[in-house]
Amino acid sequence: MTVIMISQITHTHLVNFLIDKYKMENFVIVVLYTSVNIHTVVKKTYEIIDPRYYNNIKFVKLPRNPLRMTYSVIKSINKTYSKLFKELSPSTVFMFSRDRHYSLFIEIAKKMGTELVYVEEGMSTYAPVPDIAQGFVLTPVKFVKEMKNAISSSWKGTLMAELFSYPF
Repeated sequence: MTVIMISQITHTHLVNFLIDKYKMENFVIVVLYTSVNIHTVVKKTYEIIDPRYYNNIKFVKLPRNPLRMTYSVIKSINKTYSKLFKELSPSTVFMFSRDRHYSLFIEIAKKMGTELVYVEEGMSTYAPVPDIAQGFVLTPVKFVKEMKNAISSSWKGTLMAELFSYPF
């Protein structure tokens, strides 16, 4: 099974193209949302996605502010992504982002032997990859203690490293 994981309306615009270009038959469009943006995300998804693919859409709820990397957010997102992998068992995942909580998804995918396809959607992804994206993805993390160390060392000398120096 192929998964196309989207979290922004701009990602949604490319889904129809990807499905047609790669002649996908066995796929799920995973649409990430929060309690803050659910109405807009659902409405826009159904406006943009080809109606032929409506039965292939799976909405997945993330915590209210998924980019805020607190212990509870990380734990919740990790649990959600693990459950998603268990349910779908994807062989390939098309992703539009690699930073922050997406790196938790990438870690699970790597452990499961899932092929990851990073879809370039615009110029912002040509910016240098922040150390956190590299360190967070590449550092095997057991969880809290090692996560704290990985983030602290990746963001060394920044406010984020300072915030993670406090005990959870």
